[in-house]
Parts: sequence; C-alpha cells; structure tokens
Amino acid sequence: MTELPIVALDVETDGLAPWRHVWEVAMIKRWPDGHVKRRHYFIRDAVNLARLPDLTGLRVGGYFERHPQGVRGPSVGAHEAERILSACASFRPAAYVAEKVMDFTFDAYLVGANVAFDAASLERLLRGHECAPGWHYRLIDVETYAAGKFGWPYPRGLRGTAEQLDIDVDGTKTHTAMYDAELAMRVYDAVYHHVPAELVEEAVS
Repeated sequence: MTELPIVALDVETDGLAPWRHVWEVAMIKRWPDGHVKRRHYFIRDAVNLARLPDLTGLRVGGYFERHPQGVRGPSVGAHEAERILSACASFRPAAYVAEKVMDFTFDAYLVGANVAFDAASLERLLRGHECAPGWHYRLIDVETYAAGKFGWPYPRGLRGTAEQLDIDVDGTKTHTAMYDAELAMRVYDAVYHHVPAELVEEAVS
C-alpha cells in the first residue's frame, strides 16, 4: 500500500454551531520522504456579524486583532489595521480557499486536535463552493491518541497534551490557526514517533 502524506491543520471559525463559517485555515503537509509545505489563508467576507448570537467564537481566535476585515478596537490603530490588510497575501475569497484546501488535502491523512471539528468545518466550506473533500476518511486526532497512550479517561486538549509531552507552548499564540497546526504536528511526532521535544521543531520547519 502506498504511504500517504499527512496534513496537520487547524481552522478558526465564527462559533461552534453546525452552520459555523471558517475565517482562517492553516495546513502543514508532510510527505513520507520528509518534504514539507505550508498553506495559510484568511477568508474574505467569511463573517457576518449580524447573524451571530455573540462574538465569543471570534474573540477566541483573535478575529478582531488578526483578520484583515476584523481588525478594530482600541488595541489596533488605523495604521496597524492598514498594515495588516496590505501585508496579508493570504487574504482570499472563500471559493479560492475551498479549491486550494481540496487540492492540498487530497489523498492525505488529516492530523489535528479534535480534527473532526476541523474536517466538518472544511467540508461545509468545500461543498458550498462546488468542491468536495478528498482526504482519507480516517482522521488522526492527536488528543485522543495521546490520551490512549497515557491512560487518560478523556482528552486533555491540545495545550495540555503538548505540555504532558514536555513540548513548550506559547500561550499568546494558541487559537491561531498556523500555530495550532504546528503544535498538532509536534504532538503527532512525539506520540507516534517518540521524537524528543527538542527535535520536533525541526520536523515542522
């Protein structure tokens, strides 16, 4: 059987409801030979504030500090907002991102923390733009498998799992898509390949 690549990924959404919308996607693809590619997107016009019951989901992921259409408030000045918008080469329409996600994840295993949430969110994005998921139907949830390894009765979350494996976690970067994708890849390597924490950084760069 041909060995498939893995794609560690994370999404940020406007909430937890089944009709949630993805506004940020980050993916790290690694082939069996060790070759690595990364993709990161902010989705244009992904969020309609009027349809949300509250802003909790957006605040968790830092939408109002990081998304080109979301930056606002006293912590982000006008010049900073303009800088974020002009520097954001990954700011793309949803249809464009859907096609790129479909291509990047095709015939790959998805790796993540509570990755079923990310997969369901991305499937909704893809199917809404005439695309379809082509990733392997068996998902690799690093939280669940780490719980099995350590005998925990339930998953401890991505941060708790990483800390149990002696992987340093920057709390200021959690709940940003690329950082959480990187952290998921580090946990994957530590759990499945028993890679020492000091070497895991090299595996995602």
